[in-house]
Amino acid sequence: MNELLRWGILSTANHADSAYVPAIQASRNGCVAAVASRSLEKASNFAQKHHIPKVHGSYEALLTDPEIDLIYNPLPNGMHAEWSIRAAEAGKPVLCEKPLCANGREAEQMAEAVRKTGVPIAEAYMYRLHPLNCQARNLLRDGRIGDVRNVHAQFFAGGDDPDNIRFSQALAGGSMRDLGGYCTSLMRFLLGEEPEEVKAVSQEHPNGGIDYRLSGVLRFPEGRTASFDCGFGVPFTCSYTVIGTEGRLAVPTGAMVASKTKEQPIHLWTADGRFEEIMTPVANHYQLMAEHFADVVKGTATLLYPIEDAVANMRVMDRVLEAAGYP
Repeated sequence: MNELLRWGILSTANHADSAYVPAIQASRNGCVAAVASRSLEKASNFAQKHHIPKVHGSYEALLTDPEIDLIYNPLPNGMHAEWSIRAAEAGKPVLCEKPLCANGREAEQMAEAVRKTGVPIAEAYMYRLHPLNCQARNLLRDGRIGDVRNVHAQFFAGGDDPDNIRFSQALAGGSMRDLGGYCTSLMRFLLGEEPEEVKAVSQEHPNGGIDYRLSGVLRFPEGRTASFDCGFGVPFTCSYTVIGTEGRLAVPTGAMVASKTKEQPIHLWTADGRFEEIMTPVANHYQLMAEHFADVVKGTATLLYPIEDAVANMRVMDRVLEAAGYP
């Protein structure tokens, strides 16, 4: 199968517009063949901008289109489960925007749909394919800073528009789901383990109902700890530091949303006082994610992070939110 797989885009969401549609169009194994919106006018304008040949005025029409091979789902968090499950039941593999869904219960329902239909659903935490983070993890596995004792991550973003879906309780918004999920995913990615204990505090959004900023502390096996801070309304920050028994590693810029256009550094300090800056290659992790999932659908690759991993991360996020006082 050397032909390009045909993607359908489930809505004209900003992340589809700025990230995944350009990435898919640039990929080696896929093209965007159709876009759907509940507004045919929005779908038509989006299609014209990105040179997409087909538009649909409903999500249902996209899922039943026989000329679509797989789906990218960038709908609001609270709609991820319903439409990803419906896509799987229609036989369409789904690359679902992060977080996988609203909570662990919905995640289990999505996993059950995968088991029942045999159709893959993948969570689009693209940072796990970027050389920056793969190299950082390899350095830890190679023991360059000894035994890892602590991970700390930060992910902050601007934005205070009260109409933004990130601040909608009904659509499963909030800083934990939008930003903090990256941090818990990163901890699990770097440590290769699940947390045993979770604590958290938060600041509620002025309109109420969702976490505006949140800080969490997690205890992992063998006494390893991890902490993170996330939130809105402050300058963009995305970084992490790992402390080991023999040194320290830091990814000072980019981290979970690494640059697509320039090399980025890993900073390494060893026990003897030496400092090393390791530059990592330029890569578009959105394109890498799209290409990997298309390879999975073609049957030429195995999904690196199956839905069970996404379910586990959603369970951790549930525990963090519960600890912070959000049911």
